[in-house]
Amino acid sequence: MEEISRENPSATLELMGLDLGNLSSIRKFASKVKSRNPAVHLLINNAGVASFNEELEKTSDGFELHMGVNHLGHFLLTNLLLDNLKAGAPSRIVNVSSSTICVSNLKLDDLMMERFKGPTRSLGVSRLPYNNSKQATALFTKELAKRLEGTGVNAYAVCPGIVNTNVFRDASPTEKLVTKITIALNGIPVEKASLGVLYCALSRKCEHESGNVYRTGAVFRRANEQITSQDGEELWEKSCKLVGI
Repeated sequence: MEEISRENPSATLELMGLDLGNLSSIRKFASKVKSRNPAVHLLINNAGVASFNEELEKTSDGFELHMGVNHLGHFLLTNLLLDNLKAGAPSRIVNVSSSTICVSNLKLDDLMMERFKGPTRSLGVSRLPYNNSKQATALFTKELAKRLEGTGVNAYAVCPGIVNTNVFRDASPTEKLVTKITIALNGIPVEKASLGVLYCALSRKCEHESGNVYRTGAVFRRANEQITSQDGEELWEKSCKLVGI
């Protein structure tokens, strides 16, 4: 906030607490946002977790950690703010996904991977639970766009790329080495990665598009082939029941 204030002295900033792994925290946060901002013009769901533990972890509500935070947390928050986003139309919702959805194995009848018996490691530097949560993000975006048709609110999912951040800090030494090599070969700095998110948030080029996955300022066709309207609708219904809406 201090850095933004230095660069933009006229900016009005507010810091608010939010735990996306706790449904009660999300509801309290959304209530404050709704009361202070009757019209919301842009919501960027950027937060997320990547765990490298061999055992599946859970949120305080009992959800698998990645599915609970990366998908269900954003799903509930977005739904609670929809009226404000509609009041602020034309407005946009940007959900940060990942190209790892191309190596995911999401089972809609086992979202929390309770029946999963195989290794959680996958191709690349991420784990399967993370990949699945990011596919859920893309499916959520597709269904959200369908439900928001005619409201002036557009929804986008975006893969920012392999970004040199500390998200891999809990990886094993071997995974950290693979990550370091991958970032050296294909990684991009945070500043460049943010441009892909800002494209979906601000560009006029995609103002008449909604529901797609993007990467580097263009539709990410391979990722879009991984998501279907039928799966998006089924995930939506299951997600509603899980978060109680």
